[in-house]
Amino acid sequence: MLARRAAAAAIESELKTTVAGLLLHSQLALSGSEASSPIAERLRMVADLAGSLRQQLSAPLQMRGDTAA
Repeated sequence: MLARRAAAAAIESELKTTVAGLLLHSQLALSGSEASSPIAERLRMVADLAGSLRQQLSAPLQMRGDTAA
């Protein structure tokens, strides 16, 4: 049980780090990009998706519907 919790915590930490990186880099790219370009629209979508994932990962496990703790 302890190993399972440690593995879950390690995976969650890696996911949070990756999502934070996606969010940061997409926002940085947007700040230097032309606002109406097709690339900017894609970057906005990536930033929105990363922000949504970040919120979901920040929610407590019970709120995410994960009952296998």
